[in-house]
Formats: sequence, C-alpha cells, structure tokens
Amino acid sequence: MEEKVLSQKFSQLSTKSEDEQESSVTDKRRRSSTRSSPESVSKKIKVAKDNDDNDYNGKKQDQIPAYLWATNESFDYMIQNVINTTSSISINDIRQVAILKHNIAALNIQKQISTIYLRSGTGKLKEPEAELIAVDRRVWPMQVKSAVPTQPNNTTTTTTMKVNEEDEHHTYEDLVHCRLQEMNKKIEQYQIQLDEMKSGLIGFTSTMEAAIETYVQEHAIKPLQMKHDLKIALLEHDYDAEILQRKYLQENPNEYPVKLNNLWK
Repeated sequence: MEEKVLSQKFSQLSTKSEDEQESSVTDKRRRSSTRSSPESVSKKIKVAKDNDDNDYNGKKQDQIPAYLWATNESFDYMIQNVINTTSSISINDIRQVAILKHNIAALNIQKQISTIYLRSGTGKLKEPEAELIAVDRRVWPMQVKSAVPTQPNNTTTTTTMKVNEEDEHHTYEDLVHCRLQEMNKKIEQYQIQLDEMKSGLIGFTSTMEAAIETYVQEHAIKPLQMKHDLKIALLEHDYDAEILQRKYLQENPNEYPVKLNNLWK
C-alpha cells in the first residue's frame, strides 16, 4: 500500500512538473510573439538625431522622427480635421508625405551648417578688416577634423610640416564638398519621391499640404533651426577667438604671456 501511495504521488509530481514546463514554454513564446509585433517594432525605431555631425561620421539620417510615428495620436488628430470623409487617402499616406517633408527640411538645415564649416575652413567666414597683422584665416571646426583619421608624422622639418598642413586643408575641404554633394543628391531624391507621391494621391488638396507643413514646422523644424542657429553663433565665436589668438602669437610674445594665454584657454 505504501509503495502504491508513493507511486501515485510521484506520478502527480511528474505531471505537475511537465505542466509547469509547458506553461513556461507557452509564456516564452507569447512574450516572443509580443516583442515581434509590428506595433512593438515601430516603438523601437530610433529617433533621427538632428546632430549634423552624423553626416561626417557616417551615421544614418533617414530614420523616422518620433513625432511622426504611427503611435503618435496628435498627428492622426491633426490630419483627420482636414481629410474629407469620402476621400480615399489614408492617414498613413499623409504620414509618408510628412516624413518626406521633414527629411527635406532637416537636410536643408544641415546644409547651412556644412556651408559654415566650408566658409570657416577656407577663411571666408568673416570679411577681414583693415589689419596690420596678416594671419592665416582658415579655421576648420573640430566636427570636420575628427571625421578625418590622423596620419602619423615622423618628420619635423618646417617645410614638411607646411606641406602636411596644406594637404590637411585640401582633405577637409574635399570632405565638406563631398558631404554637400551627398546632401543635395539626397534632397533631390526625397523631392522626386514627394512629387510622385502627391501626384498619385487622388484628392490631395492644398489644405492638406498646408496642414502638414505647419505640423512639421512646429514639431521639428523650428526647434531644429533654433538649435542650429545657436551652433552657428558658437562656430563664429570660436572662429573669432582663433583668429585673435593667431594675431597675438604673430607678435612673438615672450614665454610668460604665452604660458598665461594657454592657462586661460
């Protein structure tokens, strides 16, 4: 009898253990299925950063900004007020138009920064005033310099150093020109996609386009422009400071003022 009772208990424990294992596997599958759902994936899309340094470090720029995600109800609310109830245009169609408009506007702002980089590096950021001391006015921002790998230099002659500096200037200038060309090409591609999409949307009106423009401007482009305006101001400040320092060093100050100047940098 004792053996029979023990056998029944062992059978119950075995069955319970198998049920728990099956339940655990089912839960894992359910969680895996939930993670791979489209809605969940859309939430994982990273926000497209508005940092223009991405263009010089090879980072992607064509990610969907958070304010245009399908999970953002404010966009749906905005566009439902201008879409005709009888229209065949879907909210997703309008969202794609908004994404293309955002990409074009954001790239145009990034072009402004790259143009400032180029003007600074070629010495044309600011017109020189009547100067008694002539200095090299070419100042390349760190955003450009950091994008070019440094080469080891074992030579110390003045002539070789000057040649290397000229090579660096050409390298930086070529890099910025290349980035500007890439941006122009990308903007052109986005514009073609936008024109084709709008022409294929039957019933797309100027009212809808104006609503999209306003939404994109208010939620992304205006804040992005303000941030980049601040960056341009900082670039111009750094440019003036560098030119002033070069003029100071051109006067051949003695060792103490040089150390004092470096201390305040």
